[in-house]
Amino acid sequence: TTRFESAPEILIINFKRTGHDRESGKLFKIHNLVGLQQFFYLSGELVLTRKGAKYRLESFNTHLGSGPSEGHYVHYRNTP
Repeated sequence: TTRFESAPEILIINFKRTGHDRESGKLFKIHNLVGLQQFFYLSGELVLTRKGAKYRLESFNTHLGSGPSEGHYVHYRNTP
């Protein structure tokens, strides 16, 4: 488990969305959906100061394409 010394002001999360085929040695894209919510809570259990934090989803990137070596990245931003 990763623990923070204190809750960061800005939290950036990266989801690894590729896998590795051991037989062929090739990378493949993971297609299952990741659900996003407007707010994310960092539990105090993950912070050494025991003071958690609340974050608002501001933006995210996604990859449009059938595999990791083809396609385009698209950025979506939450506007007030």
